[in-house]
Amino acid sequence: MDERNDYKSIPEQPKEAKVTRLEVINHAKNEKPVGRILTMYKELGDFEHIELAFQDGGKTLKIFLNN
Repeated sequence: MDERNDYKSIPEQPKEAKVTRLEVINHAKNEKPVGRILTMYKELGDFEHIELAFQDGGKTLKIFLNN
């Protein structure tokens, strides 16, 4: 089986969480700005539901925001 599709090795994800703010903070040494590069708030209507998914054998984290 291709390692990218080996979902059995990925830790179980919580079914629900009470996340009301999403922040992406860059601490990497790259060409992107250092610090907070994205902030979104549930209370401001930026999203209603947030879902995290590990893919590619745990190498990719995807964040899905839905209204």
